Amino acid sequence: MIRWFTGHPTAGNLLLLLFLAAGAFAAPGLLRETFPDFRAVEAEITVPYRGAAAEDVEGAICAPLWDGVQGVEGLETFTCTAQTGRARAVATMAPGNDALRFVNSLRTEVSAIDSFPDRADPAVVRELHRSDPVTSVAISGDLPLGELDLYAD
Repeated sequence: MIRWFTGHPTAGNLLLLLFLAAGAFAAPGLLRETFPDFRAVEAEITVPYRGAAAEDVEGAICAPLWDGVQGVEGLETFTCTAQTGRARAVATMAPGNDALRFVNSLRTEVSAIDSFPDRADPAVVRELHRSDPVTSVAISGDLPLGELDLYAD
């Protein structure tokens, strides 16, 4: 085949033009994404309730949170974890919804809850971003703590 193209140089040039034309014809249909949309699809709700046992936090904080967020449009899942002294809830948005509207609706609904105990601090609703830390590394060895700290940096 190479021998044939060396004997017919015009055919090689025509084939090159055919490839260029095919590429120019196909280029508008190619999917291009310069920077993908990394909008968060989860929001975190934290409510400090200092001095309360986990059982008290579940009844006094998690239950009203659950009832309060049920009307949020686009809510897919909602989990609340009660710990000693605080509650942490994660609300997941269903695909195809507007993330900003979702988080603002959560803020509105959570701030409207008036059945939290008086000792509970105000609820904080924040968007969970993909750039939040996902791992931590522990470094250990037979070195003094100061040297390990320098090694870690």
